[in-house]
Amino acid sequence: MLGGAGFRDVECTHTEAPQIWGRDAADAAEFLGGWGPVRHHLGQVDDATAAKALDALEAALRRFEEPGAVRLTGTAWLVTAVA
Repeated sequence: MLGGAGFRDVECTHTEAPQIWGRDAADAAEFLGGWGPVRHHLGQVDDATAAKALDALEAALRRFEEPGAVRLTGTAWLVTAVA
């Protein structure tokens, strides 16, 4: 796609980085629950179902709790090109 748009030397590099998503599991679940894609899907269900999903998210995040932080590893593709 980038090549077709006139870019050259297109490279994709997989990257990983440690990330902090909240002070504790409840904070992280609240943050993630308000994040675009998650908020969108929670808005498609009734309040009771959304609350149940957020409770399950908080429970899942507990295993990543450390003192003062919920730490996860984020991954992404770093795409570079020359115009």
